[in-house]
Amino acid sequence: MDKLNFSGHETFVCRQSWLKKGYDFVKAGFSFSNESAVIHLGVGKNMVTAIRYWLKSFALINEDETPTELAEYIFADDGRDPYLEDIGTIWLLHYFLIKTKKASIYHLIFNLFRREERPDFQRHSLLKFLKSESFDTNSRLVNESTLINDVSVFVRSYSKSNDSKKDIEEEMTGLLKELNILKLFKYRSELDNNQIELLSLQNNNSSDVPFQIILFAIIDNEQFGKSVSLNELLKSQGSVGRIFLINSELLIDNIKLMEEKYSGITFSETSGNQVIQFKNKPNKWKVLDDYYKT
Repeated sequence: MDKLNFSGHETFVCRQSWLKKGYDFVKAGFSFSNESAVIHLGVGKNMVTAIRYWLKSFALINEDETPTELAEYIFADDGRDPYLEDIGTIWLLHYFLIKTKKASIYHLIFNLFRREERPDFQRHSLLKFLKSESFDTNSRLVNESTLINDVSVFVRSYSKSNDSKKDIEEEMTGLLKELNILKLFKYRSELDNNQIELLSLQNNNSSDVPFQIILFAIIDNEQFGKSVSLNELLKSQGSVGRIFLINSELLIDNIKLMEEKYSGITFSETSGNQVIQFKNKPNKWKVLDDYYKT
């Protein structure tokens, strides 16, 4: 069982400028543990901790705080999208956030919780689920307040709020809000007139996920060989269906685009078994290059 990781974000969601700022910081050889980090990054001490947390969670720095291949690909001087202006890059980072499991709540929600629950849920049901899954390395339950904070950051990361009391900068610069996959609804209970908050985790704009980003995620998944069933692509842990919240119809449409673009990919159906096959898997970074060149 993988070690679960909670907290570390200092209750800050990831802001759009932080990843480039953090990349430049470590690329210059600076250390987050140095007291001068607040000066070089131009933020408070708690935000320094949060920036390091998000860089690790998005697989942008290694344990020794050096940039990863992904970080260089996106944020270098000749990087593909250093200022995160392309929605495809946000989907790519979303994929790595779930894949790395450095921030365990995202892996648990997209791979396990949403499988067990309907797309619509309340915070207390999510918290109950996390309690049942969340044990530290000594098999002790993770502190409830820690889980509550993680749920809050998850909700604020993906949802847009109309609440005027919310942090305006966070609302304007939250990185993952652009994906528009978490909606908040409030209504009055017919039983006691109490206000109830309902969360809905759905990708109503799933056609916005570029097929090259989907293909990258398929190739990058070490569980998948040269023949992968549609069901695996939709429902297995770490699958594109779970991570990008896409249905079978849209996935098939995207696979057909992959077939057209790459000669080594075929999609077939035999006795009701739909399968994508790779004669030769394309290089995943080359697939991303094809996306950014379009």
